Amino acid sequence: MTRSVRGVSAAATGRGVRFPSAPSDYRFLLPTTPSGDSMEKCVLLHGGLGKRPYRLEDFRAPLEEVGLIKETTCIGAFQVNHISLVKMRSKDDKNALLKTGGLRVKGGFCAIIDPIEHDAIV
Repeated sequence: MTRSVRGVSAAATGRGVRFPSAPSDYRFLLPTTPSGDSMEKCVLLHGGLGKRPYRLEDFRAPLEEVGLIKETTCIGAFQVNHISLVKMRSKDDKNALLKTGGLRVKGGFCAIIDPIEHDAIV
């Protein structure tokens, strides 16, 4: 099997596991996500498929636990029920939420995804 030299070096210098706290059987199912300036203060919350349906109230307590509920300006469903779009007050608030590595929603893991970041880890 032939490989590109660049492909091998990219694989060797990978960035590791993006969601170390995600269960090994956690499945990511994402539609095309928006990007650009309108998303600079936004994150996507990707809930486990087995925990659907999600309601806005399901995210209140987890955001309170990480101390960022007051920095959250808006939460809404995004195209499919297991993904919610969350807008924060500032980029710093967004980064603080991303650094948590994930939330516990409805007793399951909920990934926090930056819609501007397009790196894929395989």
